[in-house]
This record gives sequence, C-alpha cells and structure tokens, in this order.
Amino acid sequence: MTENVWLAYNNADLALECINDEINMHWVNTFNTFLHHMVAILILNTLLNMSIEFFHNLHLSTIN
Repeated sequence: MTENVWLAYNNADLALECINDEINMHWVNTFNTFLHHMVAILILNTLLNMSIEFFHNLHLSTIN
C-alpha cells in the first residue's frame, strides 16, 4: 500500500512540473513575441526619424 501512495505522489509531482513547464514556456513565448514586435516598431520609428532629420538638414543647407 505504501508503494501505491508513493507512486501516486510522484505522478502528481511530475504533473505539477509539467504544468509549470507549460506556463513558463507560454510566458517565454509571449515575452519573445513582445520583444520581436517592439524591435520592429523601434526600427521603423528610427528610420522615420532619420528620414525626417535628413530632409530637415537638407532644407537647412539649401537656405544657407
């Protein structure tokens, strides 16, 4: 009888570890997706700012 209780306890512990692994995997995937989108937004924002600054400097150089 003791062996059955011990095996049931070990199976429950493994099930909890599996659930924790799935939760951690989901969190990591969510965080990676967030970073992926943020990098894309930051790159596009930088390119936009560079083009605005370029045309602004071009305009200033034609005035002088």
